[in-house]
Amino acid sequence: MILLLAFVAWALAALASVVPGPARRPAVAWLANAAGCALAVVGGARALTGHDVRVPLGPFEDLGQGLGSGGLELDRLGGLFVVIALGVALPACLTGLRGSSQASARLPRLPAAVAACLASVLFVLAANHLFWLLFGWEGLTLGFFLLTGFDRADPRAPSAALAAASFGKASGAAVLLGGLLAARSGGGLGYADLQQAHGHLAHLAFALLLVGFAVKIGAVPVQVWLPPAYATAPGPARAIMAGAAVNVGFYGMWRTLDLLGPAPAWLAIVVLIVAGVTAVLGIAHGAVHPDLRGLVAWSSVENAGVIGAGYGVALIGSHVGDRRLMAAGLLAATAQVIAHALGKSLLFVVVREVEETHRTADLDALRDVARSQPWTGAGLVVGALTLAGLPLTAGFASEWLTLESLMQQFRIDHLGMQLASAVAGALVALSIGVAGVTFVRLIALTGFGAASGVRRRHEALGLKVAVTLLVLGCLGAAAAAPWEIDLISAGVRPLVADAVDQAHASDWAIQPVFSGFSSLSPSWLWLVIPGYLVLLVVVVSCLSGRRPWRVRRVPAWSSASPGVDRGVGYTSFGYANPMRKVLANLLLTHHQIQEVSAAERRAAVRLAGDRGASVDRSAESVSGTNLAYEVDVVEIVGRYLYRPAYAVLQAAARIATRLQSGRLDAYMAYMLLVLLAVVALVAAVS
Repeated sequence: MILLLAFVAWALAALASVVPGPARRPAVAWLANAAGCALAVVGGARALTGHDVRVPLGPFEDLGQGLGSGGLELDRLGGLFVVIALGVALPACLTGLRGSSQASARLPRLPAAVAACLASVLFVLAANHLFWLLFGWEGLTLGFFLLTGFDRADPRAPSAALAAASFGKASGAAVLLGGLLAARSGGGLGYADLQQAHGHLAHLAFALLLVGFAVKIGAVPVQVWLPPAYATAPGPARAIMAGAAVNVGFYGMWRTLDLLGPAPAWLAIVVLIVAGVTAVLGIAHGAVHPDLRGLVAWSSVENAGVIGAGYGVALIGSHVGDRRLMAAGLLAATAQVIAHALGKSLLFVVVREVEETHRTADLDALRDVARSQPWTGAGLVVGALTLAGLPLTAGFASEWLTLESLMQQFRIDHLGMQLASAVAGALVALSIGVAGVTFVRLIALTGFGAASGVRRRHEALGLKVAVTLLVLGCLGAAAAAPWEIDLISAGVRPLVADAVDQAHASDWAIQPVFSGFSSLSPSWLWLVIPGYLVLLVVVVSCLSGRRPWRVRRVPAWSSASPGVDRGVGYTSFGYANPMRKVLANLLLTHHQIQEVSAAERRAAVRLAGDRGASVDRSAESVSGTNLAYEVDVVEIVGRYLYRPAYAVLQAAARIATRLQSGRLDAYMAYMLLVLLAVVALVAAVS
């Protein structure tokens, strides 16, 4: 019943935001959306503790002859993902209250699209039948399309929404085909029937389902739609899409392993390699992106790779029949899902606030956010630290668990799996290191970079509440890491049985399931690191005499080149430039210096920001000449895979256009040819 109340709350939210005239209440709609999330989280928590949580569908549970019966019912795994996904959606909805978001006031019907997206998320997570899963999946595709293209004033919205819808339909087709193959092998469309699938059909269904879910999470090579969609979505929709709704893709992967059992060796190897490549490609583009929205969006691709690597370890464990290895992979991957959901929701909440306040998302133009917007700056710093995987945040323990799980390749005898684990481990470790550098740039320059004329800006109550809840989540998940592992264990226990019980090295320490391999206590770090910091302050104060906090100020060195007058310190562009050099083979970095007028240079800056390139705005006029230094990178998957495919599609469309002559006799001839072809095919098959 509690899930039904959540759906009712979202229906009221949609109604309150679409009714015309003065009866429209966007603030009430956002509160109703938040209430729906809270009710769903309570239902998910009850499911985690073993209670029966379902939505009574009455006659709709009987789907007709050949389809069987099915409905909406949360088990432990679904309950875990409801707590994660809708738990982070709740504070994101609070930022839509009046005064918290200019986009919310400008787009009063946005809560209706958000409500549809949230209801679709719960449909997918609570489904126990393929029909209801696909129903929710198609609803989620529609929700992503609406949210991405909702702001009609944004010129990027139409293309981003079309890409989101196209890849969403491709994802749905893969899930449908994979589900039908599994049903053909298992004898029915219910989850209980799908568990009976076996043989080559089950393996093919496993692969197709993973392809469909990989589209939603943004794995290579189907990630090209994701960064533009996240960057274009207005208001709180970004945080809900990137922090909450994306988790249904990970849930689908977990559920596939639960239903179809041991994965074939070749599939586990492919998942590990794709995960490693996804992590590196995602953070490579995030590290050099000149736009704040683009940086955060591309980090979602990197996190999809890190999570996928842990899931790949679980697939290896399922293939070799080692439940402890499965548990190590699933615990690591799910912990990373939690860290990503918290950190990404927090970052997109504050990114929207920064963009609306400063009227730009250009990293070179954003400085000292922490002083002008303290709550927003706190969220920016903690969210960046979480996604960088630094100590005292949720991301530290989850990335440590992921790397530890990838080091267990010596426990298996399959050479291909050993090599795939080693390669994925190296790529994930590289991506984690680059992520640290990337988010240091965000914290140091955007959060604390010196800026002139900074003044305190108003921050709404809804934003403060949302930032507080998400910051507490990012930090509290680290301080309470053993209890977080208990939460995850309750959700994945149906897949790995009692193997998850070995994830505790002690009451305060966690380990990658295998006793004696390694252990970590994030909870103790919360005591030790602040303690050492206090000790350091005391020692410095004692050794510094009577004025321990004295600051000596001197003129800063600017440049040794005569005639150059430029700002002191790094720009965001300059800080990222070494990364463009180091990763030039992956990013296909190319440079261009040209003489331009001042107006042309300003236009080049705007164009570069729109397409993700960078122009060094720190270069000043030298000898009366304006020089524009442009550094551009290439998204290799889009350039070398989708652009040629799109050219072929356009050519086919032009040919089809010629066939549309408008003559009835020509259309009758086409139909006759198709009919003859069908008859010939049927005759050949029979």
